[in-house]
Amino acid sequence: QGRAGGHCRLGGRLACRCKALALLPREQCRSLDAAMAAASGAGPMQSSGSGSGSEGGIGTSRSESRRQTNEEDVNMGHLVSIADSARSSDMGRRGSATSARSSEFKRSRSGRLDSELTTGFEDLLWCETVPLCDSSLCKQREASCLCIGRWKLAVILGSVSFVSCVGGGALWVARNAWSNQCPLRSLEGLPLALCNATAPRPTLDPLINSSRGERLWELEEEELKTCRERNQEQFWWQYPEDRNWCWLGLKAKCHAMLQEPRPWSEVHDLAEAENLVPQRHGDPFFPLKGADLCDRKELGQSRPWTAAERLAARAWFDSHVAVYVVSLPGEVAGRWKMISKRLRSLGICFTHVTGVDVRSLGSLELAKESGWVLESFNYSRAQEKAYSEKYQMGAILGTVGVTAAHFKAHAEIISDNRPLAVVFEDDVNPSSDFVERLWSLVNVELPCDWEVVSLMSTCPYGRCLSPHLMRVEPDANEPEWRCRQGVNWGAQGMLYRTSALPHLRERWQSIVFDEERPHCLNMDTALASLSNEFAYYAVPAVQNPGFISLSDLGSVRFTINAAAASGEFSVDDSGESVRSPLQL
Repeated sequence: QGRAGGHCRLGGRLACRCKALALLPREQCRSLDAAMAAASGAGPMQSSGSGSGSEGGIGTSRSESRRQTNEEDVNMGHLVSIADSARSSDMGRRGSATSARSSEFKRSRSGRLDSELTTGFEDLLWCETVPLCDSSLCKQREASCLCIGRWKLAVILGSVSFVSCVGGGALWVARNAWSNQCPLRSLEGLPLALCNATAPRPTLDPLINSSRGERLWELEEEELKTCRERNQEQFWWQYPEDRNWCWLGLKAKCHAMLQEPRPWSEVHDLAEAENLVPQRHGDPFFPLKGADLCDRKELGQSRPWTAAERLAARAWFDSHVAVYVVSLPGEVAGRWKMISKRLRSLGICFTHVTGVDVRSLGSLELAKESGWVLESFNYSRAQEKAYSEKYQMGAILGTVGVTAAHFKAHAEIISDNRPLAVVFEDDVNPSSDFVERLWSLVNVELPCDWEVVSLMSTCPYGRCLSPHLMRVEPDANEPEWRCRQGVNWGAQGMLYRTSALPHLRERWQSIVFDEERPHCLNMDTALASLSNEFAYYAVPAVQNPGFISLSDLGSVRFTINAAAASGEFSVDDSGESVRSPLQL
């Protein structure tokens, strides 16, 4: 800070300032100035004098050329046009010129420069930061900066770099286009944008088991009797203890349309037409309160994002969000290839979390030792309960593996300690504007009490808060012995607030690995049952295409469960090891 800096030219086209850089000593700054001037054939510009005392940031981020302009924002339109023209005019000579400049730079520099800064040298941008964003300070003749909120943005040769300008804090983002992971350094003092402080926080209805509970479906005794007579024979495997057969019929219709979710109003109409539920009258019961606000298909459509919004969303995403993909290697051809290719095409860096294959010898013991499965969990007891007449669940082998893999991802999230984390399963297809959607959801719609969000929840139960967000509530119409199962399905795309995850994970595991309630092994079911303890929000799946969609590659969990049910895999008497017949 406060060091005298120099000016430099890159290829004689785009000027940039090397001033007050906290990451580089003055000698290296001058060396870079001389090297770049020599490479471009232009002499160095005069020194600018002493620095402003603010922290600096450096970025080496690549993004695809942006050709959208915003008529209401002339500065942004000019910014994008500069990037486009620079890229197109330099494309033919960029390869050889870049190589020459990079070689000259490496020969001329004095001292050791961080190797990460030499990656993609042609895209290095030196842009001073100030305590507060001020567009008037970005007056360089051949490079453009623009302040959007608290971000100062600059474009050079079609690449975008992001520098935070609040409180003197700086952000350095270095992106390697050929890697899954993006190195990122966030310096102290950078404010975090994790929610909308003005968004209202909902008050949950009490979870009451009496007929006077607001979130219970109150029906006349005759209506309940009629539903029981009609539905008990059709859904013969459902155990009758503490069940509402009208509610069971409505949920069954919702489950029948998981591939093409419908609003609850349509689900009820279809169920009523099939005599699964009584006709609506008076003040009808809706599983999703305020459904007109968020239970609508058209809300899943993408909106036209401005260039400024896209740049701001990318800056926020790269500085706040880590992405993890849970995938079991070699299980289904094309799954990993599909999701990794999709994320790369969206410019999203990600970490692969290898799935937990509980069919392998010793894998369950390893999962327990690693903390992905509770040490106290008795697999044999859980499987026995799942096969019982009361539960009628079948094999649970694949379910245990999927749940363990998610808790494994949680451990990595906590270790990496980025502010926010997204966990995808490998059959997910994120929307083309996923980054912008998530940025908007967090900064516009999410209240500040949130801890976890499902990005696609089918058969949602709770209440709508905003156009793309609902607050999940426990289903009081289902008994606790069933883990209140049957609503709020969907853990294929989850957003976590990292600071809240350790406590959430500990409580979540205590419910999931309760062998006396095997329905809780489905982690989305277990989390929904805890939604009166944790601030759990969700995006209704009826919104299409929404944040994510699912591929048609099938479910690995169901495949493994089916194989286990057929006897292809067996469990020893203690239930602590799972072996295939070949290993036996």
